[in-house]
Amino acid sequence: MTDESVNVSVTDQSRRRFDGGRVSLEFRRLAIKSFIGYGFRQLTSYNHRGAMNIPGLLNILKAGRGAVSLGIDIGAGQIKAVKAVSGTSGVKFSNVIKENIVNGDAQSAFCRITAAFPEVKEVNLSISGSNSVVMRYITMPQMDKKELFQALKFEASKYVPFPLEEVYFDAQIMSAGAPSDNKMQVLLAAARKELVNQRLEMAERAGVKVKCVDIDCLAVFNAFNAACPDVLQSSGKRTFALLNIGEQNSNLDIIESGNLRLSRDLHQGAAKIIERISVVSSLNQASVSEALANGRQETQDEFGRAFSQAVSELAMELRVSFDYYESQSSAAVSGIQLSGEASGWQGFVKQLSEVLGLTIEAWEPLRNSGIDALSAVPDGGKGFAVAAGLALRK
Repeated sequence: MTDESVNVSVTDQSRRRFDGGRVSLEFRRLAIKSFIGYGFRQLTSYNHRGAMNIPGLLNILKAGRGAVSLGIDIGAGQIKAVKAVSGTSGVKFSNVIKENIVNGDAQSAFCRITAAFPEVKEVNLSISGSNSVVMRYITMPQMDKKELFQALKFEASKYVPFPLEEVYFDAQIMSAGAPSDNKMQVLLAAARKELVNQRLEMAERAGVKVKCVDIDCLAVFNAFNAACPDVLQSSGKRTFALLNIGEQNSNLDIIESGNLRLSRDLHQGAAKIIERISVVSSLNQASVSEALANGRQETQDEFGRAFSQAVSELAMELRVSFDYYESQSSAAVSGIQLSGEASGWQGFVKQLSEVLGLTIEAWEPLRNSGIDALSAVPDGGKGFAVAAGLALRK
């Protein structure tokens, strides 16, 4: 893989305010704190000794004077970055960059990204992967935040499949039922310390500080909320899914009545689809990527059959998640909003829709950002959902 850097400037055209409900998880070193916030609620967190800290209101980038935020999405083969700037009339994305990771050297690619923004001293990062990150939406008896964290000292091990001494974790009350119900919905998240510390150390070696470490699924939701507020607001009580096809994994969110109800990472990603087709078709992966871009998957030859099989495997993994959710809820998933590089592959949306029997629509994370030359952005911005969501963090 060759080294590649793309930098696209953004005009002031079509600036907009990025407000609305947001979900965020962030980890900070030093005090070893992790925060989850929904909307503008106050956050509560543990430090490494289990003591409680009250960091105050969640900082969301909004209209102001000159606030800058840089979101960096670190993938297996690429690193993507989006810079957001807050002005008096709203927030806009001002730069979009992608760097390939050459010979496994993610640190050098990260340094090239940060060097392109010498004015930025702090960055927002994210983590993902079912082997390192877990999110659970759980029902608990109604209690205040202090009582919640006391209870989680004893309850977290039921939901976190890792030794608790190896993770940072946090929880946020999402919604409370009627007083007579005495129940509330809680979002519990945990991430392995090793993965979080790797992100922090990479930034330290690049000479920048980390403002927050988010979770990919939550960043995707925030990006969608900013790019497609009309879809979210008009969804009513409908239940639909956000699916972001990443490199190695895909990010899945299920939204019911405008609220997040399930978030998880799937094992299938664009690179795994390409790898499977490569094995079956005897083409190298670069040739498979080029063929996908040219629409060869819509043929009836071995290549097309391998593509169909890969799509079916992704659909099976999605169906498992949908069936699980529907077994826990009275609502059924009625459609999918799709992002990621694969959403631009010819025939991908059609085949996945046919296999699942659901309506699927592709959305562009940067479409409302004011970019007047979206075609110049790598993959048209389809693969920048995570980075865009991170950039929206103050």
